[in-house]
Amino acid sequence: MPDSFSDVGSSIRSKGCGILNRFEDAFIVTRLLARLNHSELLRLSICSRYLYALCMHDWLWRCLVTAKYAQQYQFPTDFVFGESWLASYLQPPTKQSDAIQSRLRGIESNFLHVAHIRNHINLHYFVPAVLYPPPLPPDHPNPTSFALAHNCVPRRSVNGLCLEDFEAHYSIPNLPVLLTQAGVEQWPAWTEWELSRLSQRYPDSLLRCANERAGPVRYIDITVAQYQQYMKHQNDESPLYIFDPNYGEQLKGIVDDYKVLEYFQRDFLKLLPTESQPPYRWLIIGPQRSGASWHTDPNGTSAWNTLISGRKRWALYPPACTPPGVEKENSTESYQSAAEQRRAQVEAKAKDSEGCSSQASYVKNKKRGYIDESFNYEEDTTYTSLRWYLEVYPHLAASDRPVEVVQEAGETIFVPSGWWHMVLNLEDTVAVTQNFADRGNIHNVLDSLMQDCIRTSAKQQMFKDFLQDVLDQDTTLSTVVNPRREYFASMTEPTDDEFLLGEGCNTRADYEFMLNDPKLWEQRVRAALEMTGNSTCISEASSAMKLQRIASIEPIYRTRQLVVKFFTSWQDGEKHYNIEKEALLRLRERLSEELLQRVQTLMGHGDLREHRERPWKWHWPFIITHHVQGIPFDECPDGSWNSLLKPGSPIDCPETWSHVLDWLAQTVKAIHMPPSSQNPIDTQRRAASEIENFDHYLRWRFNTTLSIQKIWNYFPSRLLEQLVDYLPSNVDDFLSQSYFEDAFILHGDLNPSNIICNPSLNAMTASQQQSDPAPSMLWSPSHIIDFGDAKLNGGDPMFDFVPLFVITCGCRKDLMRQFLLKYGLPASSGPGTASFAKRMMVYCLIWEYPGVSRYIVQLVPDVCAANTWEEVQDMLFGGLV
Repeated sequence: MPDSFSDVGSSIRSKGCGILNRFEDAFIVTRLLARLNHSELLRLSICSRYLYALCMHDWLWRCLVTAKYAQQYQFPTDFVFGESWLASYLQPPTKQSDAIQSRLRGIESNFLHVAHIRNHINLHYFVPAVLYPPPLPPDHPNPTSFALAHNCVPRRSVNGLCLEDFEAHYSIPNLPVLLTQAGVEQWPAWTEWELSRLSQRYPDSLLRCANERAGPVRYIDITVAQYQQYMKHQNDESPLYIFDPNYGEQLKGIVDDYKVLEYFQRDFLKLLPTESQPPYRWLIIGPQRSGASWHTDPNGTSAWNTLISGRKRWALYPPACTPPGVEKENSTESYQSAAEQRRAQVEAKAKDSEGCSSQASYVKNKKRGYIDESFNYEEDTTYTSLRWYLEVYPHLAASDRPVEVVQEAGETIFVPSGWWHMVLNLEDTVAVTQNFADRGNIHNVLDSLMQDCIRTSAKQQMFKDFLQDVLDQDTTLSTVVNPRREYFASMTEPTDDEFLLGEGCNTRADYEFMLNDPKLWEQRVRAALEMTGNSTCISEASSAMKLQRIASIEPIYRTRQLVVKFFTSWQDGEKHYNIEKEALLRLRERLSEELLQRVQTLMGHGDLREHRERPWKWHWPFIITHHVQGIPFDECPDGSWNSLLKPGSPIDCPETWSHVLDWLAQTVKAIHMPPSSQNPIDTQRRAASEIENFDHYLRWRFNTTLSIQKIWNYFPSRLLEQLVDYLPSNVDDFLSQSYFEDAFILHGDLNPSNIICNPSLNAMTASQQQSDPAPSMLWSPSHIIDFGDAKLNGGDPMFDFVPLFVITCGCRKDLMRQFLLKYGLPASSGPGTASFAKRMMVYCLIWEYPGVSRYIVQLVPDVCAANTWEEVQDMLFGGLV
């Protein structure tokens, strides 16, 4: 959008800005003027009235004020907030009424106009279009999933809600809820936390204040009285926001003003040594327009937030659904916004700078994290909560919008582990929040802490003690704790593994670090390319490679044209190398030319022991495939897959889904049942001893499923107790009752990240052209990748339907039914044939990896309320065929 709206305004701008006229006002202010000091700004402002208007932009003076006192970490005790940041810079501040008012005629700036509107917007009525879900239908079994399906956080009175019910309906299924009638009005905080009262009780105490999107100063300390004065005068788009984790120590006795509800009183993090406990509670004070941008809570914890005064608008997305406008970083299963990651890095750097041998030095170093010396205006592109609502939210389809709720004073919201959430204050607010670890999220908490402790040798004994303390407090968590204890020991204890020692690693953790050594892997990629006759790609190997990781074990490097995948000596790396290589070779022999274009092309394979220049200790088998252009289906920007991640939400982008499912049905059918070729595959190759038969695989899974499911801890104990009786007792009988002929090959992992899509313009009907003449983008599948988990000796095709139904189709029966119609519905069941639903349920339960169980609980939360596996079976698959 142009900065000026008329020829006169454009002329004033071009004359007033000179050579800077080629840049937009936003660029001039945030990228150029933000680098000037106050005297430079004042000198520049007298050059022209247009530059004067830009130089007086109050955001610039906010950056200067916070920078002025940054080295002291706090505003001086005699500091007084004026009616603007420019007035505040002048101490004592001038009153706006006393200042000479400048009338700048002819100044037309869209940037300044929008900033003025946002700085003064009143949010009192800025609420979701749907505040409450429609009345619950009589035949709907679960009000929680019904509310979430209508983009609403369910509301629940605490009256009659016991701890066991809370765990069964919200904590274990990992679902949000807003709790009401909790007696907050009787807390001392209800009256004692008015700002005037807090300033009287703690006149000299300092609280940490967040300063978002206003230069390198991330935090600055402030007294309650100063903040009260700031709230009275402020007109910021993103106001200063008290978010203090140390309020319990700074404000003596304040923690006695509220009580933790019974649902959140168990916190395993309290078992950590005091000096090792992460921050877990915050006092939050902020005016309207302030809030928290999109983030997930740290360390896999859940959180509760009780509002003492004011109103907050909350928006939430499930863990696997990255909010639109937020960049998905290559990290662990949970992600943080760029701003949160940068802030965490700054604080971590500050904390590590002096070893933090005591709480005092820890606080001192935390202060140093108040300033982000690496701050870069060009990189600070994160959305504040207000900007996200104004710039992103209006363009989202209803199915892509977050789950929302308006929190009133006296209400408490439960934010489950891993859920993305954002908060916008609609009024001046005071709240208290705490993060905690309980039975519902302990597996996520342990996994998060474990990764940090693996990397830090000084924390390893602490983590071992913590595991034991958790088990001592709750012996029923042995299936969660013990496997992680074993894994932690395997990663951190000295090894005698020849593979690791040959790579110069003393522990498996050392190997994890080694994977990130680009120079080391560049040499191996070059060797693999040279050995397989792909030497033309060697010149680009160093400049265009991108390291990717699979299960933190197998290194994958990508050049512009090729992908080089190495296999380790762990987790049956040699076996998976043979499987993926053999699968691609067999498909090349059996698929038609047209269908062969839908899978990766094998460009070479081998191992590095054949390399003449350097014999590595481990022979590093590898395959080389062509680099498939496109993006995974779950990352398509039209949101077609993300729309499935909210339980019960309508399906978005039906044209994309119809195209994807038709393509998948045709392609998967061809992989399962390819036509016979003129050169049939040697029977001995098909029955190679290293290739596991499907019936052997099922016997292994039937024998180990119960112990594995207990470790994953997704399903309630009453269901796990029935698991052995539910699973078939005889594998041969189970296989003899199949609906389909055995497949030639099973892919083994048909999840959306292995379905690669590319964009194309969607052809429209005449009626569509009349309603919306703009062409729409259709994301079309082009390839299925990653055959590392394939079943080369074939097996029941329904086995491949499990990740396709649960993860790719999001447990939606209508989508799976469309796939089956194109694939070919199973034959009618005869006497003794196991039901289709039972067969699918069995394959889900024995699935080798936790993703299937996790998605079932997340997408169909009602399963956690079921009393039998037959009920779960009917919820998921009843009426599918």
